[in-house]
Amino acid sequence: MNRRSFLLQSTAVTTFLMSSRLRLFAADSPVVETSAGKIQGLVEGKAFTFKGVPYGASTAGAGRFMAPSKPEPWKDVKRTVDYGPRAPQIRAPGGGLVPEAAAMEWNGPMSEDCLVLNVWTPALKDNAKRPVMVWLHAEPGVVRTVAF
Repeated sequence: MNRRSFLLQSTAVTTFLMSSRLRLFAADSPVVETSAGKIQGLVEGKAFTFKGVPYGASTAGAGRFMAPSKPEPWKDVKRTVDYGPRAPQIRAPGGGLVPEAAAMEWNGPMSEDCLVLNVWTPALKDNAKRPVMVWLHAEPGVVRTVAF
């Protein structure tokens, strides 16, 4: 391998790694126990973040159009740092979204197997009660937000 090809290949590899969703985990990355197993998230600013946490089993195949069931337990620590797939949906007529829905718009994958949630919390293991906001989407262009 000559110097020029080495530099081109190393530049390509570096570009790929920098642009990919590769994440390195520090020893202090938060790990919490769920009813299905342990999950590992990230600290983003002052919040502990867990994204794409499964709360139901797959809805594919025989599970389609059925009530959700518990997720299959896992043994290893599941890394929950990326948003999970979103429910298959189309844009509202005319291609527009209401402002609340537009805030959640991204080009991530869509799947019927989308029973995941995202959690941001300022603290762990302090038994404090905190407000919860649940985002429910309905027919295209209609958004309902419920606070508990």
